[in-house]
Amino acid sequence: MPTRMLRRNATILGAAYADRAPIYVDADDNKVKAIVAGTGTTEVELVDTSAAFTLTGVITSAQANVHTGAETHSGVETHSGAETHTGLETGFRSDVNVLASGDLTLTAAMSDLVVVATAATGTQTLTLPSAATEGLVYTAVCGNAGGEILITPAASQTISCMASVGGANVTTAGGTGIKNTAATNIKNDLITLISDGTTSWYTIAQSGIWASQ
Repeated sequence: MPTRMLRRNATILGAAYADRAPIYVDADDNKVKAIVAGTGTTEVELVDTSAAFTLTGVITSAQANVHTGAETHSGVETHSGAETHTGLETGFRSDVNVLASGDLTLTAAMSDLVVVATAATGTQTLTLPSAATEGLVYTAVCGNAGGEILITPAASQTISCMASVGGANVTTAGGTGIKNTAATNIKNDLITLISDGTTSWYTIAQSGIWASQ
């Protein structure tokens, strides 16, 4: 049987057809590339999974993934499958919304959002999505002591926090929110909440005074 090899060339040879895809080794960077679509000239690279690589495009992952090498992320990623990470990862940043006025309804897609409420007067309300989705995380920060923050859960769901750091537990009645009031707050008070996958939100970080609405 004859030996089959990939041709090394500076550019791809041949065109893409519905029943075949040209593939070659790029002589400039020694990467294997192919035009996998049935038409056109758009090339894709075959990734060496044993080496570190950089992801710079938009990534959508719905499969279970296992990561064992170093990773650098600079593009937008959406993950809906299980992932296991054992290597070093860099480049992750939380999204921040500086809310100068008005209220904000949070969604599951906004998980890991930090909201800085900066209104000088009045109450800014943050409405949480259902806690039925496990592991949603949101942080609210007081950006102006003249205003106040109200965080409300879905109907019949609860929020658990402390009255103050090291203080007594506060667990709201179903559908009732927690408030960082202008009477007692200071700039940079904050609270980070996480959903339990059923009907409750729990505090994983807090500063300042928070009370049931």
